[in-house]
Amino acid sequence: MKIKQTLLSMAFLTLLAGCGGGGGGGGGGAATQIQGVVTDSLGVPIAGVTITVGTATATTDALGMYTLAVSPAANLKVAAAKTGLAKTFDVVTLANGQTVPLNFTLQAVGKSNVLTGMSANPTAADSGRGATVALPAGSIVDGNNNVIDNATVDVTSAVPSDRNYTDKFPGLFVGNTGGGADTAIESFGYVTVDINCGVGKTCNLLAGKTADIAIPVAVGADPGTPTIDLWSLNETTGKWVHEGTAARDATVNPVVYRATVSHFSSYNLDRAIPNAIPFAVTVKNKNGAIVPGAQVVITSSNSNGGAASESRGVTNAAGIAEFASVAPGSISVIASSGNLVGSGYSYDVVNGKAVMDVTLYQTVQKTITVVYLDNGVEKTAPSSTTVSVMSEGTGAGHSFFSAILNAQGQAVLKLQPDLSFYSYNATVTINGTTYSLNDSVTSVNALPSKWVLKIPSGV
Repeated sequence: MKIKQTLLSMAFLTLLAGCGGGGGGGGGGAATQIQGVVTDSLGVPIAGVTITVGTATATTDALGMYTLAVSPAANLKVAAAKTGLAKTFDVVTLANGQTVPLNFTLQAVGKSNVLTGMSANPTAADSGRGATVALPAGSIVDGNNNVIDNATVDVTSAVPSDRNYTDKFPGLFVGNTGGGADTAIESFGYVTVDINCGVGKTCNLLAGKTADIAIPVAVGADPGTPTIDLWSLNETTGKWVHEGTAARDATVNPVVYRATVSHFSSYNLDRAIPNAIPFAVTVKNKNGAIVPGAQVVITSSNSNGGAASESRGVTNAAGIAEFASVAPGSISVIASSGNLVGSGYSYDVVNGKAVMDVTLYQTVQKTITVVYLDNGVEKTAPSSTTVSVMSEGTGAGHSFFSAILNAQGQAVLKLQPDLSFYSYNATVTINGTTYSLNDSVTSVNALPSKWVLKIPSGV
């Protein structure tokens, strides 16, 4: 039986394409390094972010880009941090001479709660969007186990309907119940709690004390069950540890799941992926040759519940990356090797197994500025505007690119250069008036550097 699966989301060719440059998997004296770009939730690059692997550090430049030389090893923790942003990390494996692209999307701290009198009184903190933390009196201690009286409690929460949820998600989409095998999981929302009791000092719960937390869920990404598994993030392995269950409370808006916890890190509402199927991605170059050592990232959204999941892998000697399970529904795949990148958004199901072929291509960058024409006056399009380019070519594949404008009304397009048709479009509504552009060209060089959105004729 062979079924063609068409996917709902096509915004898959991300800034990952712009991170290449080094060798993608060969040795020969090539540097072993991690390269990437750090952006906010709207895709705007963030400068001054510290990237850390062990004692090695790098700082993102004005374009949000970084390069960090590391020693080859398995399960390297790569952390990204900047004051005012919720810290996050990922875990990667590097072979000798390999360059691995690794991007981060950082979100602003949800809410910094300044709490006083904590040693004698119960206190509470929240994220500003539904997540809450209730702390008993005398329950927070510093690194020397001294009960503290004042602290700043940063609470940050997110749900799958948030833009770039899987990119912001801390750690891996992998859970472990303790003593058993790892399992692929899908997330319905998470909260990160950081308790700061002085410059560079992090506090936590006193041994034997507990606190109550509430994690919100979103309409369309709500498990709807009386309870759901609760997991805490192991900040060494990047995997999630099963902590018990959280109970649904639909008396508040948004709906939350409540639980009692004995320590603080990130907590996640997750379940093992239901109706999962194995998935295999074959990666080739544009000449049809297999590409071993390519990095493959799968982002999926379960059509049964709207939860989000992500899996990472590396192609073997046959150019195939095998994944034990993937959620049925919407899937996007990005594969990369050095400065080559490819993407996929549909798969076949053959004998109960999902399969996809991805072709890698060189990409080029093109910066555009978008304006809208208001009574003959050009005005900068707002930073919430989405621009997209769909391209096709005979025998050369196809691609789709989507980006969000920055505050200057600009975006950097990363496109496959050797196709024969590029359709580009953008739409924005200002004070109830819609301005749009939908046009096409036959080469990447012909794409205009300034897009002018107008009121459609006849409106």
